[in-house]
Amino acid sequence: MSLSLKLRLLDACVMSVMTCSAESWTLTTEIEKKIDACENRWLRLLLRINYKDRITNREIRERTKMIQLSNRISRMQMKWTGHILRMSDIKTVKQVFRWEASSRRSRGRPMKRWMDCAHRRNLVLAFGGGGYGERGGASL
Repeated sequence: MSLSLKLRLLDACVMSVMTCSAESWTLTTEIEKKIDACENRWLRLLLRINYKDRITNREIRERTKMIQLSNRISRMQMKWTGHILRMSDIKTVKQVFRWEASSRRSRGRPMKRWMDCAHRRNLVLAFGGGGYGERGGASL
């Protein structure tokens, strides 16, 4: 089987399942590393490259000419953010996007939210959304 056919099958069957509803994921750096490691493993299997061959992931990317899955997910999130910001205010999705909890959080480090990741990647600011509010939520 040719490499181009293998890559098309990987993209159609595996990547589509892997990125299902990825627009709403809260991507932490740890999760991004795991996603990229998983994808690199699949590409090494397709190319029949062993880790002992000492071929870097960058070389594998150049051979396959594929975009990193974490970058692809970032683009999907950017598109979704753009759709949300252009929606009318009466849509439920927009209301959930703007909602802030009124109760206090439990002790300890707060869990990372989707909005925190969007601000980290400047997704909301790129589309003209507001900055952080008093409690760290979006002020649109």
